[in-house]
Amino acid sequence: MRISLGLAFAGETMIELIEQHDELPSVFRETLKLRGAHGFHHWAVGARDFEDSVAHYRARGYAEAFSDTAPMGFRVVYFDTTRDLPGMLEVIEMNDAAEQGFHQMYQAARKWDGKTHTVHQVES
Repeated sequence: MRISLGLAFAGETMIELIEQHDELPSVFRETLKLRGAHGFHHWAVGARDFEDSVAHYRARGYAEAFSDTAPMGFRVVYFDTTRDLPGMLEVIEMNDAAEQGFHQMYQAARKWDGKTHTVHQVES
């Protein structure tokens, strides 16, 4: 799948907007088909012990819906938690690259003057 992500902070909360540019099956496309509309997709949690966190959600019976390595160099796994929650759960490997990248975005948001904008593009 080909996607674009828009990440921003509102206070302490990160918001992620996702646009898929093709019709290939994906964790995003399938949710849209089921729902019939755009909207909330997932929560995310950072995991310093990624393997233990992934095992924790598997042990609770949540199926892995998607996994990948992000362009910034950390792993992610989406779990289908829709039997209990109104969306999926993304587990993010909080390694040095993730910590640095998210911290830079957070600091930029704190310093934002409400007028100028900055775009960082990452190709994968």
